[in-house]
Amino acid sequence: MSFSLAPQEEATIRAFIVRERRDRFLELLPNPKQRHKITESLAHPNPAWFESHFLKPIPPSQSDAAGIAKLLRSKGAGKTCWAISE
Repeated sequence: MSFSLAPQEEATIRAFIVRERRDRFLELLPNPKQRHKITESLAHPNPAWFESHFLKPIPPSQSDAAGIAKLLRSKGAGKTCWAISE
């Protein structure tokens, strides 16, 4: 059994994950039995999986939800976002 990816999930994977890993992520995310592998790997990522120009360190003092929201807003993000989480 599988379900469809939300358009935001697919767009996120296509935008930020390197080409070599992209198809595997898109294959596993819609499968309820396999989805956890991707959400866990996104929570504890290998930096090599991401397009490097998007990687930015977040200081520990700003790593809670409020700190990340503030940081994203300072870079032009809107009031809402889409999160993929374990």
